[in-house]
Amino acid sequence: AMGALKTATSLPTALLFLVLTLLGAFYLSRDREQALGWLRRMLPEKALAPLRRMRAGVGKCVVCQVRATIMLLFIIFIELTLGFCLMRIEYAVALAALIAAADALPVIGAGLFLLPAAAHGFLTGSLLRGIGFAALYAVTAVTRQLMEPKLIGRQLGLHPLSTMTAMYAGLRAMGFAGMLLGPLLLLVCKVALTADPAQ
Repeated sequence: AMGALKTATSLPTALLFLVLTLLGAFYLSRDREQALGWLRRMLPEKALAPLRRMRAGVGKCVVCQVRATIMLLFIIFIELTLGFCLMRIEYAVALAALIAAADALPVIGAGLFLLPAAAHGFLTGSLLRGIGFAALYAVTAVTRQLMEPKLIGRQLGLHPLSTMTAMYAGLRAMGFAGMLLGPLLLLVCKVALTADPAQ
């Protein structure tokens, strides 16, 4: 009851935040040049140069994140396709594509499909099928944990250990969204710290 009351009382604040965020994004995108012109007039050139470098770094990070996600999605798709074919699952390729796409999303993941399928196999007496789905989940989870920091670090030019640390810190601070924002913030810090102040 207390949880429901807390959720109900937080809804107006969440709704106000959503409306203000959408309106702010709309006006900022519509009057982008006007806002940037005001910013250029208010800030000196020495302050604008690092901001330009940071913007370039953020753009690079977004592209690299998307590229690494697509590469990881393809790897998991191949693993799932091979596993489903060995298990003789119908529509193996389509099912593997669906689960790999879900695994690319931070909140859903492959476990939403593979773990219930494994539990169903164990409960209905299909022991081999249950073991197969559980093994596929383990393989996809290990692949994501091992490959994601390496792929993102390679794309961004960061060491895999620093990328993994940034992803973990982002996860602890902001949840699943922080796993994506952690490397982004790390790259921004790297661009700001390694930029040549004479430029």
